[in-house]
Parts: sequence; C-alpha cells; structure tokens
Amino acid sequence: MRKVKGFFFLMDALEKLPPETAAKMKLTLAVKITDRETQARIESLRKTMAGIRVYDGYTHEDLPEILTDVQLGIVPHLWEDNLPQVAIELKAYGIPILTSHLGGAKELTLSKDFCFRAGDVEDFNEKLCAFTANPERLGEYWLGAPKLPTMEEHIEELMKYYPG
Repeated sequence: MRKVKGFFFLMDALEKLPPETAAKMKLTLAVKITDRETQARIESLRKTMAGIRVYDGYTHEDLPEILTDVQLGIVPHLWEDNLPQVAIELKAYGIPILTSHLGGAKELTLSKDFCFRAGDVEDFNEKLCAFTANPERLGEYWLGAPKLPTMEEHIEELMKYYPG
C-alpha cells in the first residue's frame, strides 16, 4: 500500500471511473490492507464494480491462484522503478500490463496505449476505459513486445560484459 508504488493513486482513479466502466470490471488486489480507511474505500468500490478479490499480501507460490482470470495487470508506480518485479511476473504469466511512464515496466511493450502519465488519473482512466470497452485490444500489448530472456540468455548477455 505504499504511496510510491501507486496504490493510493489507483484507489483515487478507480473511485473516479465512469459507473458504466466500473460495473464491467472485476478487480484483484494483492496487498496487505493496514488501515480501516483503506478497507472502507475498497468496500465502497465493491458497490460500483462487478467484483473485487483481495489477497492479504502474497508469495510467489500464490501467483497462479491470484492471477486466475486476470486480463490486465496494473502497475501504477509513481517513481523510477528500474526493475519492476510485479510487471515482469505479470508479463511472464502472459498478462498485458497498464503501467505508468516511470521506470522499466513501460519497456516491456512497444505499445504506448499501455502507458499512462504517472499520477494522472484522467490519462489512466482514459486508457483503462478504452480496454474495458474493447478488451480485444489487450492483444496489442504483445505486438513487437520484447521477449523476456531466460536465465541462461541473461547470463550469456552478462558474460559479454563480465567475462571469465
């Protein structure tokens, strides 16, 4: 729920979604909820959204269950995260990602439609609404997207710079 990771930005944006868009969306959150105010905000969203699943944190082993039926991952960080682990995990599971323009997550696709200006609720919601109205567009994430390297490929690349 840290601010720099964009959790509260996400809450603000979801609360401002057009009702017809929110009513079509099912949200999965994997985050430790640490205060009553945030819990109340999530409960309020339950009234407007098609569904909400909340996982009180997660481990790597929980990902297959958590990501069941997830069609779009959201990585709304507000800082220059150069190694966005969550974004990499989502992509590895075959899930396209809507991310802010800060940090490395935006480098996981070539499509600008999957990147919004960090902290800009209007830009975020515009992009999210477009995918909700046209879910077939989620496939555009993969057009020309860089492949995630295997561990062996990564080591081979590193050895070019650190031989011996």
